Amino acid sequence: MGRHKGFISDFLNHDGISEAIVMSDDDKQCSEVTADRDYVPGEQVLIRYGKFSNATLMLDFGFTIPHNIYDQVQIQLDIPKHDPLHGMKLDLLQQYFVPQANDAKSLKCSVNSFTIKFALILNFMFILMNNLASIP
Repeated sequence: MGRHKGFISDFLNHDGISEAIVMSDDDKQCSEVTADRDYVPGEQVLIRYGKFSNATLMLDFGFTIPHNIYDQVQIQLDIPKHDPLHGMKLDLLQQYFVPQANDAKSLKCSVNSFTIKFALILNFMFILMNNLASIP
């Protein structure tokens, strides 16, 4: 195999949950991969480029992964005060999702804002759409 002057990580595939580590030394022109588990001969070693959302993976590396656990979205909503479940919905949202008190400019936001990981979006929709008749 010939020498490659770039990074070995350019030849490795990404896995969103891998704990394998790539270390490079530019002065010595060498790289080393420390595996996250035992591999059998011929099995592909996957690395994680980082804990990135699909948006970051696409912009920086040119690919996305299905069911990315690091995807998230910020949702702003105003639960009507007259909703009989206003307090319960707000408590559930604050308990299970990350509240965002300020907007990007650090100004106070007039509505409730939460960062929700994509995998939990169905839970969010269930909470938002619930009414008294559907609660056991």
